[in-house]
Amino acid sequence: MYDKYQAKLKSIKKELNENTDRLENGISIVIPVYDGLDFINTCLESILNQEISTAKYEVIIILNGKFADDINFIYSNIDKYNNLDLTILINDEPSAGAARNLGTQYAKYTHVTYVDIDDFISSRFIQSSFDLLEPQTILYTQIHNITDGEIDETNSLNYEIINTSQKEIAALTDLNKISTITACKIIPKKFLLTQEFRSSLKSGEDTVYFCELFANNRPNLKVVPVDEEVVYYRVIRENSVSRKAGSYDFLILQRIEILEILDALYDLVKNKQVQRLIRSKYLAQIVFMNSYIRENIAEHGKIVDLIDKMNFKHFDYSILNRDLAKKLVVSYCFPPYSDTSATIISKRILKDNQIVDVVSNNMNKIRKKETSLQKIVKHLVGKNKISNTQASFSNMFYLNKYVDDAFSLFLENTERYEEIYSRAMFPISHFPPLFMKILKPEVRWTAEFSDPLLVDIHSKVRFTDIGNNNLVRYLSKDILGSFSKYVDNNLFNLMEIIPFALADELVFTNENQMESMIKRFTIEEKEILRRKSVILKHPTLDKKYYSLKPSSFDFDKSVINIGYFGNFYKNRSYHHFIKLIDYLNEKFNFQFKLHLFTNIDVIPEGEQKILDELNINLYPYLSFLEFLNTTLKLDFLLINDALTRGIKDTNPYLPSKLSDYLGSNTPVIGFVETGSVMSTENNGIIKINVENIDYNKFNVDASTLTEIENKVTEITNDINRQYLVYNSESIDLCRDNNEISLSPDLRMNNLAIKEWMIKPLELPIKMKNMYTLYYKNNGENVEKIGIQSFYSVKNVIKVNIDYNGEFNNEVCISKFRDLKEISIQPKEFIKIKLKYKKYYNQRTFIEAGRLKLINL
Repeated sequence: MYDKYQAKLKSIKKELNENTDRLENGISIVIPVYDGLDFINTCLESILNQEISTAKYEVIIILNGKFADDINFIYSNIDKYNNLDLTILINDEPSAGAARNLGTQYAKYTHVTYVDIDDFISSRFIQSSFDLLEPQTILYTQIHNITDGEIDETNSLNYEIINTSQKEIAALTDLNKISTITACKIIPKKFLLTQEFRSSLKSGEDTVYFCELFANNRPNLKVVPVDEEVVYYRVIRENSVSRKAGSYDFLILQRIEILEILDALYDLVKNKQVQRLIRSKYLAQIVFMNSYIRENIAEHGKIVDLIDKMNFKHFDYSILNRDLAKKLVVSYCFPPYSDTSATIISKRILKDNQIVDVVSNNMNKIRKKETSLQKIVKHLVGKNKISNTQASFSNMFYLNKYVDDAFSLFLENTERYEEIYSRAMFPISHFPPLFMKILKPEVRWTAEFSDPLLVDIHSKVRFTDIGNNNLVRYLSKDILGSFSKYVDNNLFNLMEIIPFALADELVFTNENQMESMIKRFTIEEKEILRRKSVILKHPTLDKKYYSLKPSSFDFDKSVINIGYFGNFYKNRSYHHFIKLIDYLNEKFNFQFKLHLFTNIDVIPEGEQKILDELNINLYPYLSFLEFLNTTLKLDFLLINDALTRGIKDTNPYLPSKLSDYLGSNTPVIGFVETGSVMSTENNGIIKINVENIDYNKFNVDASTLTEIENKVTEITNDINRQYLVYNSESIDLCRDNNEISLSPDLRMNNLAIKEWMIKPLELPIKMKNMYTLYYKNNGENVEKIGIQSFYSVKNVIKVNIDYNGEFNNEVCISKFRDLKEISIQPKEFIKIKLKYKKYYNQRTFIEAGRLKLINL
């Protein structure tokens, strides 16, 4: 796209240069006029009064839209303007941009300057500028604002001019603000013709025009020396565009029109200075939008929906939401970092649908970045202050800076913040609100706990010394009320005690968690905690989020695909998943396939090899949105409780992944522990009690099996899918254009889409066994399948291929170690048969007979 743009631009420039090189050196003054009767005399008088010695110039007036009074005035004073080289053009369209386009086309000199009819220029403007004209240079002059007759030489635009005036060649970054207004510039005509003012824009057409000009050209920039007193006088009027009332049309719709152009333009530019110019103007439009939302906060959602429909690539919501948040979220880990705590707090923000500021930490060294979650929550985030210190779970040497940075943000916005929301895991998230609450007691603090902090999953007390004896002494006094007596120097204890004492609301994910965390307190204290506690399960997002990012994964629809997403620990294993798959493959005449999405790096290589041999597919973690979409493509989802029997009185853990599973509406099979939240709640999952499993002979109770059977029936009744079916005399698979059948002494396992592995079902290996696969092409086109073997010993196993019953081709299985392709003509079939040399009773000969079939 960039290369095509540059090629087209090069061609346009070549043609323009050929035409403009013939122009005479001079300045064309282009003045658009719309209802300018009150100002026209002042403007033209300033041109008449120019101190000219050698300069050549012309004046082009473009009457556009409403101009009857203006043209009458000019003609009635024609003698007065007789000394001007004056051209009058008429443009029916009431647009200053369209008028400038017309005037530029008619300009007869090498350079053009634009003057608005209500503005005027100093007496040395033309001659001093003329003396400095160069073919590749845009000249910048001073600009003084006039408001109610008062001249302002110190405005921000003129400040750029004065600061840059001593430079022989100025940089675009030196003149960032002033570069995108039409005033106070003398520009080579050839640069002006590479783009046009967009007359369709109601405002901001100068911003877009000059962004495009600098994207299309590389002019030199020079400021006319200040001592030349070359000044453009800009009259600020109450009805000027820059002073329009804060209407939805002006501050939202018109800004979006400009953003649409700049968003695309930014990607076409490689020059860093031009990129910075475009970016600054882009962000300036969002500042306008922010000013509207400040006065109309109820319309934030509507505006976000409009922005979302535009599919902007470079939109910055932090500016749109600047200073709008009344809630501060204290979350040590936050997107774009991949972590359960970041995921849950983001989903909480989405569910609450309120603008928030966030204070988090740089997690680069301990967490990977994952941007998809950030993309769906950014429209609700204003400032996200990131503490740039080493990430740590409990080392106060690093964590102290996070506490300081969080409190600093609160100090800057104390009056604005009405709420604080903190969430742990990462216990330090509950520390900054202590100081915030002390500073502003009326601020509402909600503290959420994902899991118990003080006691770990093995019922061992966590301990880290906070290293601050003065704070411990302070907290031991009455500030924490009755909970002061529990204060010590242990970070994990304090991160429970402090919010228990000071937070206005405590959030737990389940009843078991709450009771296990408060059981150490007195009856009275427990009641205090229960009264201000709420049970909020992990949020389940709306269905629309499950389709935002299509998954790159597809699964063969001829088998029943079962998936698990998450890590494995000592208390959460995958071994019972494998037992379940084997059990289902025995119970049903369909094939069940297990897919594990996990942190592959922590699974030993030996285990990975075993899983591969068991035909279990391992995949790395997915981004959050791709994970959501992938749950829709699987037939069942697996989840398991953390096992706590014999370690804890009750199981306080609720897997956060369950909330995402339930949102997919895909059937969920859960391995649950007696008394756990998953085991007791009516959450719609199919429950297998791990305590009732006999791992020597895996089985499930009758009611659970019935639930699975009902779901399998629903799945296999899908008329858009054909399944591999195990019958008593064969294994059959019918696809759209072909049919496949295996003799019952073969096993067929799915590897991937249209990829299969066949091998003998069991020992012993007998010469008289059939070991045959039948494949018929029922379509109208030639079908091609690949065959690959893995056994290299010659003359032990042969592969016999029968082509349509007309001729056989029998070769050693070792010949297929390099993938071979076989063509099957329309309406014809092949039979592939394994033929062993003799009787074998070693399992290695089952593996020796493996054939991988591709595109089957």
